[in-house]
Amino acid sequence: LSVSYIESGGGTSNIAKRLHNHFGIKGKNNVAISGYKSSYRYFPTITDSYIGFCKLVASKPYYASMKGSKDHEKWLKSIAACGYAKDANLWSSTIYKVLKKNCQ
Repeated sequence: LSVSYIESGGGTSNIAKRLHNHFGIKGKNNVAISGYKSSYRYFPTITDSYIGFCKLVASKPYYASMKGSKDHEKWLKSIAACGYAKDANLWSSTIYKVLKKNCQ
C-alpha cells in the first residue's frame, strides 16, 4: 500500500485517476479507452492495477527467495534493485518511511 500511495500521490495523480495505475507501471496504453496518451499502462480498474503490481513482483528473480519474508525493507530494496525505480535507494527509503509511519 505504501508503494501505491507514493507512486499515485495518494490516488490523485493523473496516471492513477485516468489510467487506474497506482504503481507507475509502464506499458501499453489504449488511448481509445483511457482517453489519455501516456507511456504508463492502462488498467480497467484500480483493483487490476494492484493485481498487475503483484504479478510484476512475482515474475522477478528475487521473488522466490523473498516469498514469505516479512522484512519490508529488504522487499523494497529488492524491488528497487530490479529496475522499478530510477533511484533505488531514495525510492526504497521513501516508501519505507511511509510504511513505518502508517504501520505503528
